[in-house]
Amino acid sequence: MDKKVSFLVNVAYYGIICAIVILFLKYGMNYVLPFVLAFAINYVFKKPIILLSEKTKLSRKGSALIVLTLAVVLLLVLVVLLGVKLVTSLKDVIMAVPGVYTRSVEPYIQRLLQWYERTDFIDILGPTVGAILESTAEAILTSLGSLVTNSSVRIVQWLTNVLSSFPSFLMTFLMTVISVYFIAFDYDRVLLFIKRQFSEKQLYFIQHVKTNFLNTVVKYLASYSLIMLITMGEMAVLMLAASVPRPFTVAFLIALFDFMPIVGISTILIPWIAIDIVSGNYVQAVILAVGYVVMTIVRNIIEPKIVGEQVGIHPLLTLILMFVGLKLDGLVGMLALPVSAVVLVQLQKADIIHFYKEEPLPEEAGSIQEETGPQADA
Repeated sequence: MDKKVSFLVNVAYYGIICAIVILFLKYGMNYVLPFVLAFAINYVFKKPIILLSEKTKLSRKGSALIVLTLAVVLLLVLVVLLGVKLVTSLKDVIMAVPGVYTRSVEPYIQRLLQWYERTDFIDILGPTVGAILESTAEAILTSLGSLVTNSSVRIVQWLTNVLSSFPSFLMTFLMTVISVYFIAFDYDRVLLFIKRQFSEKQLYFIQHVKTNFLNTVVKYLASYSLIMLITMGEMAVLMLAASVPRPFTVAFLIALFDFMPIVGISTILIPWIAIDIVSGNYVQAVILAVGYVVMTIVRNIIEPKIVGEQVGIHPLLTLILMFVGLKLDGLVGMLALPVSAVVLVQLQKADIIHFYKEEPLPEEAGSIQEETGPQADA
């Protein structure tokens, strides 16, 4: 009974902690984001600052000023140049989509929908059926055209909203930069003050969580980079089989697109297959369709296995956690839930928490079988 009560208390305790963390990340992070980023930047550049101070005999503040200024300027240039370029390029491409649809896609769809004009179907069933088919085809074409146009307009509006939020982003950036220098000049004092707010046991727990979390994130990035390379190789073979010009460049771009959040190869290959079908390029459509099915199956098999082996949990558990996380909170949940599980497993192995019973060693398993064997026989 005591064990059950202890288990329930532990579950409630850690459940409340997880709930507080989730609520803070969802509702409170925006209010402290500049200061969290500033502290993270100082943590990342701590070693370069110390190294520069030792090599040049500069003070810690002087070294921090040089290193962090270079980092902030480089980050600002990258964010502004790449961000503005990416948004404007996407806007131009999206605005061109309706024209491409009207010129290249709509004629084939119209020809496909008006198949009855090339047969004796109307002569057999009468003009009434022909009028119904014609009105239906026109309605489908109008709906598709409206869908393409409205989708483009909505995406452009979203990109415009992104650009309009630039002042808010700039304020956050400026607050982050100012906080970076304030924290850098008194980094040790700030860190010591934070540590004093926790007990020795809590600090030990936080240190383990931080170490395991960072290691897990690095392993996740490595595993998904490997998956991206495998996808690029499969896509290159598929492009060569489909006789697509510049197959390796196209394969790289699609694999890079697949690596991006939310989207995947289906976002490119399915419309591509549909266009090939309506344009009469059936051979390439079949090759792409078969390749898409094979790649989807391979991806669903290797992703849990590679990610599971990298982060140190069973592929089946990885698959379950990825699926549950996807259902709970989309892409964020699909990534966050396995990472959280890995951190919990490492804390369990470090004997900091006790969430589950450990797997028995081979000799222990043998002794269990010996003990249960006679009872089973009886």
